[in-house]
Parts: sequence; structure tokens; C-alpha cells
Amino acid sequence: MPIASILLVKGHAPDRLQGVVKGVNDVMVRVTNAPRTTVWIEEIDPQRWAAQGVPAAELLRTKPLSEIDSPLVTVVMIKGRPVEQHRELIAGITEVLVNELRLDPKAVRVNVLETPAESFGIGGLQANVFFERMK
Repeated sequence: MPIASILLVKGHAPDRLQGVVKGVNDVMVRVTNAPRTTVWIEEIDPQRWAAQGVPAAELLRTKPLSEIDSPLVTVVMIKGRPVEQHRELIAGITEVLVNELRLDPKAVRVNVLETPAESFGIGGLQANVFFERMK
């Protein structure tokens, strides 16, 4: 069930974005052993992204995208997974973005959010009810 949403400044090569989606998905499957994960990327127009108060569109005039992009990855999981999984997800996802997009690791942000099973829906049911019916 883990889901990852990745926000990036628009402009990365499509093959690099595909590598990010595949790499992050692989990390999530490996770390969580979840049978199903979801990963997507949302690209933000450089006019709508600022770093230190300066629109990315302006920064891109003098710097490459890899120097100004500061991706935010939000991972949502049902509460109760060990903190070691959080640690491995953060490290693994950061490594994928660094390798695929050639970013400084300090620019990558990963936020692991845990949600109670009662607060997450699958197929119109609370996750705890859904999982109970799957047994």
C-alpha cells in the first residue's frame, strides 16, 4: 500500500523521470515487502517554484536544473511499520534521486507519513476492514 508522491521542477529528461519512478518503486517494494506500491511524479512549472525567494525560471537562466531542484518526496504508509523501514526508505529514495537526476543529496527531502488504518481507504473501505476481509 505504500504510496510515494514526488514533486520536482519541470525540465528533467523523460528517461530520467522514468528511472526515478522505477527506482523509487523498487526501493519501496524491497524495503516494505508490500505486494502493491504506487509512485508518481508531479512536475512543477519553474514559474511556480522558488528557491530562497527566487523563481526557478530566473535561476535556470544561470544555473542547471540539477543545482536548483529540491525534490520533495512524500511517502504515505499505514501506521505500525518499524522505524528502520523509514530509515531505509529515506536513504534509498534519496539515492535514486541523486543518481537519476544528478542532485546533491542535501537537496532531496523525503517525508514518511504514517496514517492509521482507520483513516485510509481502499476500495471504499477503511484499510483495517479491507485487510480483515482479505484474510
